[in-house]
Amino acid sequence: MPVPLAPYPTPPVPFTPPNGTTQSQLVCSGCRNLLLYPVGATSVCCAVCSVVTNVPPPANQVAHVNCGNCRMLLMYQYGARSVKCAVCNFVTSVGASPSSEQKLSG
Repeated sequence: MPVPLAPYPTPPVPFTPPNGTTQSQLVCSGCRNLLLYPVGATSVCCAVCSVVTNVPPPANQVAHVNCGNCRMLLMYQYGARSVKCAVCNFVTSVGASPSSEQKLSG
């Protein structure tokens, strides 16, 4: 006697964040599980292993600083340690004291 086949299960409904908030994802630094978090969060606590993982800054985030020599407004990528002025070739250390700046010949 033939055995009836079970129907295919219905696919799960994709998770939709409440109130239309935008979410991003990263890998937990403890257990390597994929974590979802709201955009703008600075850290995420894993529900599986309780490790807190810092959220990296967006790749296209930029900051501004005035050149330490000619005072030209410079734009640089977030996380950079220094920025070189295209006008006078002076290297300005970001977030450092003026004594740690240097002038490059070139």
